[in-house]
Amino acid sequence: MSEVYQINENRLGCFTNGLNYTGFLNGSETQLNLEPVELHGGTLTPGDKIIGFYSGNSRTSFLLEYDYMVYRGRLTEELYFEIYDSKSNAKQGNLFEQRPEWYLTFHMAQSDCLLMFSQPSACWDIRPYKIVRYPKQAV
Repeated sequence: MSEVYQINENRLGCFTNGLNYTGFLNGSETQLNLEPVELHGGTLTPGDKIIGFYSGNSRTSFLLEYDYMVYRGRLTEELYFEIYDSKSNAKQGNLFEQRPEWYLTFHMAQSDCLLMFSQPSACWDIRPYKIVRYPKQAV
């Protein structure tokens, strides 16, 4: 079950399926910092298509099983990605006056450590030693 909560007047938060998403309202996603971000495994520039982050082991890696995500930018230590999923048949209903723009959210603790929160007080660390670009590269 997902629970949506208000971060501020223009942002919503949601934890679902063990992942953290941020919803932007009123066009506030245009306030994202579009400068490249340096991670241990390389540079991410807004618009980059990636499969995920590989560390050498499954516990500290984050890799999509299919399709890709696109880096859209950051606000302070949060990195935002749009997910492209060709296998999902889900239809999103709209509980809001204006439909939010939802982004998968990683928290950048350091250049070699991203955090994915699965609920407000629980997270796992992701070590981005290699950025796996789309189309899929060998890992």
